[in-house]
Amino acid sequence: MDGAARLIEGLGGPDNVVGLESCVLRVRVEVHDPARVDSLVLRIPEVLAVVRSDTIVQIVVGPGADVLAAAMEELLGSAE
Repeated sequence: MDGAARLIEGLGGPDNVVGLESCVLRVRVEVHDPARVDSLVLRIPEVLAVVRSDTIVQIVVGPGADVLAAAMEELLGSAE
C-alpha cells in the first residue's frame, strides 16, 4: 500500500474524508467523524507530524505536500 492510500485508511477511509488541500508543507484534511481517525496509521515515513483539531487533521510532510495531496485526491476520486 502506498503512502497516499495508507493516509486515507488512517483518516477513516474515503467516506470519512470531506475534503483536502495542500497548504505549503502539509496536507489539511477535513473529516466527517474525527473518532475514525487513527493517528498511529497516519505515522508513515513521509509524515513529520500530525496535528488534530476537531474535524481538521493536518498532516505535516514537508515540501512533498503537493504531490501527496494530489495522489490522495486521485485515490479519493476513484473511490467515488
